[in-house]
Amino acid sequence: MKKWIVLFSMAVVLVGCSATEEKKSNNADIRKEFSSSVEAPAIKTEVDQSSGLSDYIEGKAISEIKEVVSIREDGFKDEVTIEGKEFNLAIPSSLTDKKLRLKVALKNGKKFNTVIKLPKRASIDSYKNFASQMNRNMNDINDKVKTNFPLTVKRETLIAADENNAQTWIHVLDGELVGLSMIGSEDAGDELATIISSFIMIYEVDNDKVFSAQNDFSKTGEKTSVTSNGYMFTFDHNDEYLYIDIIKTTKNMEI
Repeated sequence: MKKWIVLFSMAVVLVGCSATEEKKSNNADIRKEFSSSVEAPAIKTEVDQSSGLSDYIEGKAISEIKEVVSIREDGFKDEVTIEGKEFNLAIPSSLTDKKLRLKVALKNGKKFNTVIKLPKRASIDSYKNFASQMNRNMNDINDKVKTNFPLTVKRETLIAADENNAQTWIHVLDGELVGLSMIGSEDAGDELATIISSFIMIYEVDNDKVFSAQNDFSKTGEKTSVTSNGYMFTFDHNDEYLYIDIIKTTKNMEI
């Protein structure tokens, strides 16, 4: 994992003064909420809200699962992946509190119903303000950067840019930026560093804290999160790709 250290060597040089830091998280546990329904003590679920795009739900039953039906409040049914006693699914993050109803059928014939609460996310910024500032600042930092955020996005989850082996996703609801997610290969160092550096400067994030978390991730290879000035950065990897998510923290994420 040491190869990922290069991604922020540039960021340390680019970003000078650090902002006043808030409560921190040194691992991913702070943004996980466990929920076991009284109606379904045999089903244990875990909600991970560290992603910039979605809420991830993982569940485990006491025996092999036959079927899981996930129903949103508007009646929409989500696709659920089942593997033995475990299941998982992803729900787009929301700026309002949501509930998800699960119907779980086990292969032994038993059935359970449970309701999962999905706390609302906080807006990072209006998307228009975010995009205009980021585009201008990234170009000032590094004139070779190719990432450029579209200026008008009202309500959509999309790939905002796919440049220099760095793919940048945004999740926008009603003109508000809910989350930012980046995927990059080993060759995406300069592009990712410029994007992160620009965000750190604009939103007065403590660069030292972010670099320290990224360095810990590089050494251990374990998913790592850190919070500064109300923004959470999460580092993870899959095979040869680095994943970086940025969200605005909420009260339920604080420790």
